[in-house]
Amino acid sequence: MKAIFFIASRLVIAAVLLIVLVALVQLYMIFGRMAKPMERTEVKPGIFVTVEEVSEADGTEGLAITTEIHWDTPGVSFELRPLEQGPDGLWNRVTLIFQDWPILTKGYVALMNTSRIVEYEWQHNYPFKRATYIEPLIERGKLSHFWEHVYMMWWDEDMNARLERTKPMSDYVVENAYWGVGLQGITISNRVFQSHASDPDLPPPLPMSLIGIDAQRKVLYLLAFENASEEFAANYAAAKGVVEGGRVDSRNGTHLILGRGTGQFLRGIRNLRFLSGYIGVRYDEP
Repeated sequence: MKAIFFIASRLVIAAVLLIVLVALVQLYMIFGRMAKPMERTEVKPGIFVTVEEVSEADGTEGLAITTEIHWDTPGVSFELRPLEQGPDGLWNRVTLIFQDWPILTKGYVALMNTSRIVEYEWQHNYPFKRATYIEPLIERGKLSHFWEHVYMMWWDEDMNARLERTKPMSDYVVENAYWGVGLQGITISNRVFQSHASDPDLPPPLPMSLIGIDAQRKVLYLLAFENASEEFAANYAAAKGVVEGGRVDSRNGTHLILGRGTGQFLRGIRNLRFLSGYIGVRYDEP
């Protein structure tokens, strides 16, 4: 009996120490690896990064990061996290991982989070936990699931981009989309903030992630804010060149991390939640 108690107590101590270690690493990466301000810089052909301190503006505090991806530039591409099929045959579940893992293993130039998840509370936030997507994603032609309250930003196989302005998503999108990211709302339309899309339950400022496009110029924009109001974030994104776009998972799910070749390896904006869905930006020598 004493031996069993001894082993059990050691296992508990080891588990506690592991949790403490993971928490300390998380806190260090969040606060110790913040991005450093940099002017708009072409870090790879067709990929530009801007990091600005915007605390002096109304409705915001801290940093804003803009990643500008000209996807028709030779060697430039992006991809969504591969969908995972569950035992029930569905594709809307995802395993939480450390935020930096895809940067380290896939060599992305930049990475940002995408869809919200249902199980977002702190007690569900740990590595390898299975969670459920809220907004649908389309990954290489495969739809994660159907949800009627979503605006789908999508690309066909020829990399022509569109933002569907009605919901639920049409059969045409399901049949023709190769990549797709579900937005909570269209907050930027024709470079103008859409105030009717603003969420009254969001207490500004707060960490925020935005995705936007200029479909004619074939430019994808990934933006993250350390703390911002929705109006500030939308106006800021429009000033950077976003023609239409909207918010993806924000608050503790806001992550935009820079990779190799940016001069800010593993720096960025992170928060406490482990990573679910993401969009990763690649550059491969053509």
